[in-house]
Amino acid sequence: MRQRALLVGLGAIGWRWSQTDAPRSNNAANETHYHTMKHHAGIDLTGGVDVDAGARKEFQQATGTLVYPDLASALTDAQPAIVTIATPPQTHAALVCEAAACPSVKAIICEKPMAESVSDCKRMIAACSGKTMIIGHQRRYEQRHRLLRAFIRSEAMGKPVAGACTFSGGWLNNGTHAADTMRFLVGDGPWSIYQAKGEVFSAWVSTEHGSIILSSGGNLVPGYLKAMYDDALECMETGRTPECSGEDGMEAVRLALAAQESHEAAA
Repeated sequence: MRQRALLVGLGAIGWRWSQTDAPRSNNAANETHYHTMKHHAGIDLTGGVDVDAGARKEFQQATGTLVYPDLASALTDAQPAIVTIATPPQTHAALVCEAAACPSVKAIICEKPMAESVSDCKRMIAACSGKTMIIGHQRRYEQRHRLLRAFIRSEAMGKPVAGACTFSGGWLNNGTHAADTMRFLVGDGPWSIYQAKGEVFSAWVSTEHGSIILSSGGNLVPGYLKAMYDDALECMETGRTPECSGEDGMEAVRLALAAQESHEAAA
């Protein structure tokens, strides 16, 4: 059965990176929630939400999708089973809690970072009790990172003994990606994350018999957003925990903020 879905936030990751129905290239920037939902066999995209009238008009004219100025009216009218939150981080907590209170909503996909504070993350997790909540740390769903984790777990080069992730950009926006990537690859440690200049995202894992480096930056193997929605649909059906749960998103926020505080204290 196809699930009704609602897209909240009509910006870049929401839809602007995919304004045609042509197949996507292998440029990761072309993967958006709109394109993924529109072409997913198990999802019916029923509407888009944005507080900006210009964004709503442009989205509706380009896609033919119904638009709403606020989440409350969209939830009442569309009665979605899935709500995707693709808005700025400071809005995530309120929107997730509002969506979770709607009886028709069974799953919420929230873009990263999950929130701006651990307390907001806790509030979101509590609101989504009994429902599927996925945080959009896409490297958990990207093919190369999944293959690397499987290889590390095989212990073909021995057990992991250390790790590090170097990232560019802000601590909350990309530092949470770095922290989540290391947790995904090697668990709770020991590992570190480092902020760097330029354009970089590189995960390094040292094992008993050698080291492995995976540099991804913005170039991810296509299909990670579809894998994320596949995960949501399966979790809705089976009740299992998602690959990137609310608890995972909260831990990424906690670790990134702690690393930022430590870095600033040492500066």
